Amino acid sequence: MHIGIDISVLSDKQTGIGRFISGTVNALQQIDKENTYFLFEKNPTDFKIFNGKWRKVCIPSKLPGSFWLQLKVPKYCRKFGIDVFWSPRQICPIFGMDKIKIINTIYDLTFIHYPETLFLPNLVILKILIPASLKKVKRVTTISNFIKKDIQTQFPDLKKDIDTIYCGRPQWKTSNQKSIKRGEHLFFVGNLEPRKNLKNLIRAMEIVALKNKEVRLHIGGPAGWKNREIFKYLENCSVKNNVKILGYLTEQQLKNEYLSCKAFVYPSLYEGFGLPVLEALMMDCPVITSKYTVMEEIAGGSVLYCDPRNPEDIADKILKLQTYKFDCQISQKILSKFSWPKTARLLLKSINCI
Repeated sequence: MHIGIDISVLSDKQTGIGRFISGTVNALQQIDKENTYFLFEKNPTDFKIFNGKWRKVCIPSKLPGSFWLQLKVPKYCRKFGIDVFWSPRQICPIFGMDKIKIINTIYDLTFIHYPETLFLPNLVILKILIPASLKKVKRVTTISNFIKKDIQTQFPDLKKDIDTIYCGRPQWKTSNQKSIKRGEHLFFVGNLEPRKNLKNLIRAMEIVALKNKEVRLHIGGPAGWKNREIFKYLENCSVKNNVKILGYLTEQQLKNEYLSCKAFVYPSLYEGFGLPVLEALMMDCPVITSKYTVMEEIAGGSVLYCDPRNPEDIADKILKLQTYKFDCQISQKILSKFSWPKTARLLLKSINCI
């Protein structure tokens, strides 16, 4: 079987989707020695191939990514005789793929629940192409039962199998982490955009300060979008000198932050999975994150939960860190459920089912 995969997002600085794709594809080429794979990229990526039945195919274009996927990729799928195409970024080619079976991965339905957090061109593309993709594909995968139920609710007429395929945990060496002394600052990482709820986190810091408990915060991650209001609030707030913007972090810098902070705070309003929470747990890092979201499915009883819409509750959980005891045994039990080989095997099972 000839299998095609869109890996174009790996040419950018990696965020959650990039980590999911690279982790899954890397594990897939370790376990699948039978099928032939073609990895389609718009710009050259540094993804390493070590399986002799795999190859990268660069399809250079000045077209935006979504148009490249629609107008360029189908031609190359036909050229290389692709039997199954995995589209791992929410949308798939709509035309020119009639004889090719498609699996599409949906990470979240932000375009439905939080449309105001997206740039208008992206919102329009997602509103048109996600429903069209769901009609086109043979099978759908998603990264949590939380999102699976969301898809079934929002698209009740979708008569297709939806497979939940969790992300894997980071493959980090953690042998020396217990010898590192933690600091007093909190840490957040993610795209700096409205859905991440940074404004309420900063409000919580102000509430903590009013109770004579000073707390510092390191913020890591790409610049994101629609963040002018966040930065305006930060510039005028009473705790602005206690907030440090780190920008995009390399993997080693990210690990160092998880290891050196007092706790990782992730009060996101809506996520498909929440990979940073697993990353923090890998580093034996206490976590405060959002209840009423996918986090309860992923993290179980290994973290402190807050109401992300209530700065008072976020502040209360920050104050509870003074007496909170991180339980390594619980976190290790949670982490044992997630691995990239398991993710890859489940994806391969979905491929073989269509």
